[in-house]
Amino acid sequence: MKKYNDIDVLILVGGLGTRLKSISKSVPKPLVKINDRPFLSILLKHITSFGFKRIILCTGYKSNAFNKFLKKEKFECEILISKEREPLGTGGAIKNAEKLLRSKSFLVINGDSFCDINLEKFCLCFKTKKLFAQIAIFPSKKTKDFATIQLDKDNYIVNYQEKINLHEKRTSLISTGVYQFSSRIMKFIEADKYSSLEFDILPNIMKHFEKNFYGFVTEGKFIDIGTPESYEKSKTYLM
Repeated sequence: MKKYNDIDVLILVGGLGTRLKSISKSVPKPLVKINDRPFLSILLKHITSFGFKRIILCTGYKSNAFNKFLKKEKFECEILISKEREPLGTGGAIKNAEKLLRSKSFLVINGDSFCDINLEKFCLCFKTKKLFAQIAIFPSKKTKDFATIQLDKDNYIVNYQEKINLHEKRTSLISTGVYQFSSRIMKFIEADKYSSLEFDILPNIMKHFEKNFYGFVTEGKFIDIGTPESYEKSKTYLM
């Protein structure tokens, strides 16, 4: 991973986690324990196993809980906190972290899901194809709770459909919440304004970079812990 360890990684951990409140109580969802380990610890261990040296936590709700977490847990990388003064959404959270970014491209990873993806191959694909953006995609029969994606014959993304559009025909390829973007994406996100990566930014990218927005298909493990049902499954999945 030496060629790619200078790539920054943003982890989105600022959400309210309302669907998991019955379990998480007052704890931010990424810090909920899976088999006695905070989920974020499991996620960070996976990321750092590929040699990434600089990680930025995009926080909002109960940001101080992440500061306390980092005082207790030690990782072989630099971990920075980007804090929102008010909720900015997933797009706004990325823009809010811009001042901390150093790399020409960076990863964005949802802090409430785990994808057992080879991040070295993911970054190599981005560099080799000279992409503007790419998403890690997982083949799944269960598409109800996820964004679905349609690819052309060369795996470039031709349609991105969020989970809210349930009346439309859906594909069997879902977003894992693992992305890589050129730092130029910041030009498409307004500062200090609420915006959604999924609903606002990605559709805009598709308009401008139709043949530069790639779907990286992975068949490694994937699970999100966003609901009580998936949380219970994750105990076995991530054992």
